[in-house]
Amino acid sequence: MDILGQRDESGNPSVLEPGLLDLARGWAAEAARALVPTTGRHHLWAMDNRIWCNCPRCAHLSPSEQNLTLMNAMLEGVRSVDPKAKLAYAAYIETMEAPDPRVVGPAPGVFLEFAPYRRNFMQPLDAPNCRANRQTLDALQSLLAVFGPHDAKVLEYWLDVSYFSNYRKPSKPVSPDADLLRRDMASYAAVGITSVTTFACRMDAAHLAAHGSEAVRRYADAAR
Repeated sequence: MDILGQRDESGNPSVLEPGLLDLARGWAAEAARALVPTTGRHHLWAMDNRIWCNCPRCAHLSPSEQNLTLMNAMLEGVRSVDPKAKLAYAAYIETMEAPDPRVVGPAPGVFLEFAPYRRNFMQPLDAPNCRANRQTLDALQSLLAVFGPHDAKVLEYWLDVSYFSNYRKPSKPVSPDADLLRRDMASYAAVGITSVTTFACRMDAAHLAAHGSEAVRRYADAAR
């Protein structure tokens, strides 16, 4: 339900609607049977960049609290297939704000996946005069206070051709600054995160043939 009280089928579900979490457990179990990661870490996100529910049951919950409620239930479904499985909580746009653990906390096995879509990619995260990146690091610290750094994972956009091409073709070259990459990696390491990955959407054979693989080499060098 949107803020006007209208049903919106393009949004996320009402997580407190009776029976919804049972459906979510079943969907997650079905996905876990079909998609078996070698790491035991599952990534079953909610509808990203879509509204969360404002029905009378859910309105008191933030988007992050609704998302975590859903992920906790989905983990139960995944673990009905793989008892040792883990499931990502994607901190991304609407769910970047940390959930209040007094309202809902992460079940054991739910780990943080931090995807800082709204950061400034022209400056490193630790740039002292960059408001967007200060806010990004503040959000990360708040999330780590809830989820902890153990198992936390960063999902960056340094090599995301689709992002830097404004989701249009033909794709543009991606050339992350080597010093920026090293400083960003150091910022994540400083708060205890050791798993740092990046999107590389649309970095396909055609893109590499046109623009080369220097960006990949820079990322690999910084990650060493």
